[in-house]
Amino acid sequence: MKKMLVVIAHPSDESFVFGGMISLYKELGWNISLICATYGEQAVDQGLQGEKITESPEQKELKRAAYILGISNTNFLGYKTGKVSTVPPGTLEATLENAMRDLLPDIVVTFGVNGINNDPDHIKVCFSTTYAFQKYARHLHILSQPELVKGRGKEWKQFEFQRTFGQTGEFEKIPKLYYACYPTSVTEYLQKIKSLPVESFEKKWIGTLDKKITTVIDIKDKSNKIKALSAYESYREEIEPFILFEKNPYLEREYYLLRMQGIYEVYMSKNDRVAEQL
Repeated sequence: MKKMLVVIAHPSDESFVFGGMISLYKELGWNISLICATYGEQAVDQGLQGEKITESPEQKELKRAAYILGISNTNFLGYKTGKVSTVPPGTLEATLENAMRDLLPDIVVTFGVNGINNDPDHIKVCFSTTYAFQKYARHLHILSQPELVKGRGKEWKQFEFQRTFGQTGEFEKIPKLYYACYPTSVTEYLQKIKSLPVESFEKKWIGTLDKKITTVIDIKDKSNKIKALSAYESYREEIEPFILFEKNPYLEREYYLLRMQGIYEVYMSKNDRVAEQL
């Protein structure tokens, strides 16, 4: 079974940004895991040393949304909303790399470098996920190159090979990293009709250049994305305008950029064609 890992910053990101794609790939038979960096804005630290012992409303809502979209398992890392960008370098990256080695995803998906809306938490998640993916992909690449594992011992090689490739029956596994993004053309249109603000987090809200988009997912059935969004009572003021917006382009399509294929960088060129699937 093909596996996907989606890495987000806050509850509702999975539905707003990735909901259509997640629902589609679940229908195609993929196993989808989710990592959320925070517990949500209403999370309250309780107990000794700030230990959180009760679920926040957003955690419960994310779990309901995940069930609707078909996400198999969800993991919360417990950082505070608005503080992910201050996490010491290497901490979040190590956690994500370990998760990738355990899950062995074929595809990893997260935000683009501008966090879509300039949110510092989104941007931190993007760069941390990218770094973790590079190490994960390098690890798989080493396993597929016998000359690179000399000196590590036959037992290590056999264990890692069986754990990594045993279920698929393939010696080589080349994962892909995708960024979700808002195209410049759609962003400017929505700003023109005042559906999106011109600025976000005190910076101009700029989309990703259309020519860099590698994949456009047509959301043929948007009902699951709408149902997942509707699970968030905590964010009703934000979600209702999004859902009720007639011909909302982000309820029709979602846009992605192929960032890495295995250990190799990927850049869209003028001769490349836009794909309809990841």
